[in-house]
Amino acid sequence: MDVIKYPYSKYQIWYISIISFLPMLGFPVMMLATNTADRAAWMGVGLGFLTTCGMLTYLIHKYILPLRRGEIALELDNEKLQYFIGNKTVYWKDILYMDFASSKNGGIFIRFALEHGVDINISTRFVAGKDSEIYQTITAYFEKYK
Repeated sequence: MDVIKYPYSKYQIWYISIISFLPMLGFPVMMLATNTADRAAWMGVGLGFLTTCGMLTYLIHKYILPLRRGEIALELDNEKLQYFIGNKTVYWKDILYMDFASSKNGGIFIRFALEHGVDINISTRFVAGKDSEIYQTITAYFEKYK
């Protein structure tokens, strides 16, 4: 089998980015509605604003920049699976078995049971492609190269 590369899912990343950006639109309204003499209210609004900015910065660095650069989210070859989103590498020879479970936020979690009771989980939420096809491809690689 050849090396298979799955890019980041642009639809899922833009969706989560828009949903995460919506609270930023509420801060100007909250600032206008806040009593200018109430320091505690300003501290709350400022803390919320900084928290939202931190979340957006994380999303940009973790998902949007790799998407824009065309980086690969998941790669399969004859030796291993590399999940670049979570910086995880799983070697086919080390896997005892694998299974999957649905995620409530979209995508599926694929669990790899390794020796010594170690489990590695990866999510297909931000990987481009159909979840069932990704799982079937991973299963085919596992069966062939284990």
